[in-house]
Amino acid sequence: MDCWSCGAERRDALFCPTCAVIQPEVRDHDWFEALGVPRKMSIDVAALSKAFRTRSAKVHPDRFGNKSAVERRLALQHTAKLNDAYRTLKDPQKRAEYLMKLEGVSIGGEDQRTNDPELLMAMMELQEEAETLEDKAAIEAMLTRVTAMKAEKMALVTKYFDEGVGEQAEVVRALDTLRYFWRLISRLEAKREES
Repeated sequence: MDCWSCGAERRDALFCPTCAVIQPEVRDHDWFEALGVPRKMSIDVAALSKAFRTRSAKVHPDRFGNKSAVERRLALQHTAKLNDAYRTLKDPQKRAEYLMKLEGVSIGGEDQRTNDPELLMAMMELQEEAETLEDKAAIEAMLTRVTAMKAEKMALVTKYFDEGVGEQAEVVRALDTLRYFWRLISRLEAKREES
């Protein structure tokens, strides 16, 4: 693809090597590529933050305030993508769901509910148990137990994406379960603060 400004060949560069003008993406990079981090669950969050800041600084709209309308629009597009990528990849749950999405399986959209009656029953029992807790020690004990269960599921997810160990269906179920655990942990933490 050629530079929209000077016509020089630019390949996949963010800026034209000839005139240094910001360019549209040649192809749709996934969010790991956009931030230049490995496509896996185990990400160094400090390195992710540094990559985000470095890449964002290059395309921040403030740097293009006195440039052409095309350059300002491209800077906004690149910045929006980097912000979305960073928000998703810094959160382990969202990162796992995004990795699964890259495999063609969507997890937990607004219109998606699990059809696993065993999972729904187990989560309902945990939620009912949480509702009955009143003293801080009992809330703390359940919070510890659910956090350990969440860590076990995250370990399974990490092994799948980082080492290729496990079955996709098992990981999809773990991700569905994790969505419930995150909500339950938030509820328990709020209840702990109230008690």
